[in-house]
Amino acid sequence: MHFRRAKGFGPIRIQAELTARGLSKEFIEGHLNMADNLWFEAARQLWQKRFKGIVPQDFKSKAQQIRFLRYRGFTDDHVEKILSSD
Repeated sequence: MHFRRAKGFGPIRIQAELTARGLSKEFIEGHLNMADNLWFEAARQLWQKRFKGIVPQDFKSKAQQIRFLRYRGFTDDHVEKILSSD
């Protein structure tokens, strides 16, 4: 799990990958704390790296940034905080 986080993947994507490998939901939830602030920091660092910290000015670029972060497995809360905090 830590390796995938370091590679820029969020909790939703990691949870899906672990479920596909046959791990129980209880085990995953016990080891994967989605409310952990480290997930927000990981999402923020990934966003900074990919988009150079440029806040979207139009709908098209905002949709692109949202899609990117959601594809990587970050929650709507993470995405909303990142795009509204800058």
